Amino acid sequence: MTQPDKTLQPEKEQAIALILTGQTDKAIADAVGVTRQTVNGWRNHNPEFMAVLNQHRAVIWEAHTERLRGLASGAIDTLADALDDDDPKEQRAAAVHILKACGLYGQSLQPFGAIDPEVIKSEQRRENLLNSW
Repeated sequence: MTQPDKTLQPEKEQAIALILTGQTDKAIADAVGVTRQTVNGWRNHNPEFMAVLNQHRAVIWEAHTERLRGLASGAIDTLADALDDDDPKEQRAAAVHILKACGLYGQSLQPFGAIDPEVIKSEQRRENLLNSW
């Protein structure tokens, strides 16, 4: 991943740091000595500013993602423990979380596809014809 560009003016770098902490455009403007409109312009119309801001966000996102990956094992253990809980509500809640995490919650698990070999052969011939064009 590319490192954030260090060629921005100091007030723009400070503005980026404040954006990353969730400050409002007005608070950022007051802190760096420009107008709110200037901060808004940097954020929405200045390609260099936008690129550096996005680079900083990507670095932060990557760090948070790695942290979440590190917590996943404990979270899975907690869900496994909840499946064995005496409270059926806890068991159901854990089961729903697991199904959602696996992408199975709310999805139809009904098998699909032809069950007649001749129908399957016909579908394969049609597919082969379409692919040969």
